[in-house]
Amino acid sequence: MLVLKSLPKATFSGMMNQLTNLDLLDYSITVNIQALDVMHEIEKEEGAYEKLQHTIQHSR
Repeated sequence: MLVLKSLPKATFSGMMNQLTNLDLLDYSITVNIQALDVMHEIEKEEGAYEKLQHTIQHSR
């Protein structure tokens, strides 16, 4: 049994392929998805973008 309590910090395109090509044929994958506050996520990403822009401008 393999249980993951949280998502990995990084993913790559071949992860599902590696999992589904295992010799184990009797398995199931269950995913629980929770909705996030859209405005909070937009504000967080905009803040990260502004911080990155500031860093780029001052690193020249």
